Amino acid sequence: MINPVLLLLGIFILSALGFLSTFLFSRTYRPFVWVRYVLLVGVPVTGCFTFAVLHDVRIAYLFLTCAIAGTALEYTSGRAYHIVMGERLWRYHTMVLPGGYSSILAFPLWGMGGVVSWLIAVSLGL
Repeated sequence: MINPVLLLLGIFILSALGFLSTFLFSRTYRPFVWVRYVLLVGVPVTGCFTFAVLHDVRIAYLFLTCAIAGTALEYTSGRAYHIVMGERLWRYHTMVLPGGYSSILAFPLWGMGGVVSWLIAVSLGL
């Protein structure tokens, strides 16, 4: 079994590589490009699933559960804020879910957030 601290470190390194490759690929702002998105998200997501295979397949289940729950929470909180305050809290422009309160592109980010949060909790002994 792999140490959770090493898994967390590995995901942070893979995330840094994804951010670095995205930065080097496009130093100026341009409209949405799939290659940049894949570089940004693909490397850490691949790392999460690789660690799931090496450590415990339940990490993949955690990833998927957090991705679904996070996207649902983002959608409902964005919609609730819009209803209560009369303005949108955020706006999406690419692959928007109905109503525009979330995007399918945020789905893997929520999954990675859940896995990283779990790894931090395990590393702290919680």
